[in-house]
Amino acid sequence: MAEAAQADCVMICVPVGAVEQVARQLLPHMKPGSILTDVASVRGQLGPKITAILPENVAYVPGHPMAGTEHSGPDAGFSTLFEDRWALLVPPEGADQNAITTIEKLWTLCGARTKILTDDEHDRICAMVSHLPHLLAFTICDTADNLSDELRAAVLDYAASGFRDFTRIAASDPVMWRDIFLANREALLGTLDRFVADTQAMADAIRKGDEAGIINRIERGRAIRRTLIENRQA
Repeated sequence: MAEAAQADCVMICVPVGAVEQVARQLLPHMKPGSILTDVASVRGQLGPKITAILPENVAYVPGHPMAGTEHSGPDAGFSTLFEDRWALLVPPEGADQNAITTIEKLWTLCGARTKILTDDEHDRICAMVSHLPHLLAFTICDTADNLSDELRAAVLDYAASGFRDFTRIAASDPVMWRDIFLANREALLGTLDRFVADTQAMADAIRKGDEAGIINRIERGRAIRRTLIENRQA
């Protein structure tokens, strides 16, 4: 903990389920005027829990960089990882403005764009743009694994770019994603319910031969994809 005692800013980079425990170990050693931040991908009750144990003279400004690959750990980093990506900051109510500005500058120097959100806004957004896609990628791979041996082998042998691209993130760390799913279960399950309803609507359109309905849903999906490209997020 000697390094933490000398640092102006300490960033916790561990799975979301371990953030509070690490914070409890670090905070007693942090010097007055320093800043604690983290990169947890679910806020939930994490902010209030850490704020409750925060020394009076240490600021807390958590963040979440919306960047990364299916690989984990420091060796998975690269120089342009955060370039033109969003770093979502979720400071607790009453957080020191100078500390917020410092963390904004930190991420800007890494090449990221910053946005300040509430805990609830952050978790609902991430349920849609990150947590649900990972859940679907893990699940479709599990579906493929449950096929008959012969069909499973053929699927893996002949998988085209669609299957490869969609399932890339299924190579992500299982413990990290278990923690994320459980920590954000309310927002994730609500988003999943919406997805299941939309999937059922597409299934109904296919079942009924509703060509216009199928085209409409595909075109809406294409529009979202084009928007991602225009927003430099693809």
